[in-house]
Amino acid sequence: MLLGSQRASSAAAIIAPSMEPNTFATGISNCPQLGTIAVLAALVLAMTGRLPSEPIIPSWGQLEIPVAKVFGAMLGAMIAAALLARWLPRSTLFKKIELAAATTSAEGYTTSATDARALVGSMGVAETNLRPSGKGRFGDQLVDVVTEGDLIERGKSIMVVDVQGSRVVVKLA
Repeated sequence: MLLGSQRASSAAAIIAPSMEPNTFATGISNCPQLGTIAVLAALVLAMTGRLPSEPIIPSWGQLEIPVAKVFGAMLGAMIAAALLARWLPRSTLFKKIELAAATTSAEGYTTSATDARALVGSMGVAETNLRPSGKGRFGDQLVDVVTEGDLIERGKSIMVVDVQGSRVVVKLA
């Protein structure tokens, strides 16, 4: 049997997100305030010390300390986040995990997606067995390729039929 506070917090968690019709899953994303209110209400009601014989809606005396705890924790979290945002970027710990080097195309860094688009329709040779992925050579360029599902043996002629991002799709020529 659920205690009164558990029953009330369960009811708040179930009823609040479904106040808008057909939006149990998307209602919280459409109305973020509703989700925030439901979570805060569930936290406060879960901390109230009520007996089953008492009324469903708790009195202010029962809610006073849980409300203070929830809002105190929220205030403490905001202060901690502000202090971390100010201190962390200058710390040696953050400097160790931060990527400081810039990678620009002027220094020779490029993505395979921009180069691969030019390969559509070009002929090449399978350098490895393609089952369904492997390597193909197109001129002097070695490219990671994937077939449309067929096994293509090493040394067979292949043709690029599609490029989807960095995924180069080939078929037997």
